[in-house]
Amino acid sequence: MLFPSDFLTRLEYLSIMSKRVFRGSLLAQRRTKQMGSGIEFSDHREYSSGDDLRYLDWNIYARHGDLLLKRFQEEQDLHVYLMLDCSRSMAFGKPAKFDLARQLTAALAYIALADLDRISVLTYADGILAEFPVSRGKARILPLMRFLENLPTTGQDTNLSKAVQGLVHRGSRTGLT
Repeated sequence: MLFPSDFLTRLEYLSIMSKRVFRGSLLAQRRTKQMGSGIEFSDHREYSSGDDLRYLDWNIYARHGDLLLKRFQEEQDLHVYLMLDCSRSMAFGKPAKFDLARQLTAALAYIALADLDRISVLTYADGILAEFPVSRGKARILPLMRFLENLPTTGQDTNLSKAVQGLVHRGSRTGLT
């Protein structure tokens, strides 16, 4: 059995951290360094002409006469691209490298989906072979696991360069690969 019954339970408390800031399109659970209209207060900055008066800190103005704007941290989604090698070299080992790679792909996807991030899974050997469509939300993990269970290894050699070019030419959004 590729995925043991307690597979998802063991992943429940893990999360993906990135040092790089990615501009997401939807609010999610990932706090970014991007300042914006989030709900968590970050700091103040001086008011400059044209700034939105809704963010003016009137309490500081009343006490000190300083015009300061409240700044907030935005929480945004991250697009996580997972690339799975299905070439013939993945069939070796006990257990096969391919089984471990599929389990790792499912684990990383689950962690991202649990954090309300978007995932895409691309399989490749000598170029892109198959794609699990862009997904968001924990409910998508079971269809992904079925997709991974049904993947075969191919008789082709690995060409990572060609696969990455295929990903880039898809017009994919900025994200974590």
